[in-house]
Amino acid sequence: MGSRALTEEEKIKIERAAEQLSAGAVIAAYSCGEGYLLHGELEIIRLSKELTSLWAFLGNDIFVSRSGDKNALEMKPDRICVRDWRGGCYEIDYDGKLLAESENENR
Repeated sequence: MGSRALTEEEKIKIERAAEQLSAGAVIAAYSCGEGYLLHGELEIIRLSKELTSLWAFLGNDIFVSRSGDKNALEMKPDRICVRDWRGGCYEIDYDGKLLAESENENR
């Protein structure tokens, strides 16, 4: 699924929607198909183009990577890979379903 740079207008609208939908800080927002993907501190949220929540995914810890050599969130053509503070790695599809999970890839 492709991603493109967000316009300033989109950024403002998404920021307002994120304040309502997210339990924690939003780290980044990405275009995602016909909508958006929010990389939140506590959750990954998929929004429609109308900015309504389609799904949310929560992990075991905050979605940031301890290691500077790995991105905490990576959008691949068929899945989203996200890492948490404890080193857990989650692979979810673009419908928010968990495909794979590893407890701690650093050990």
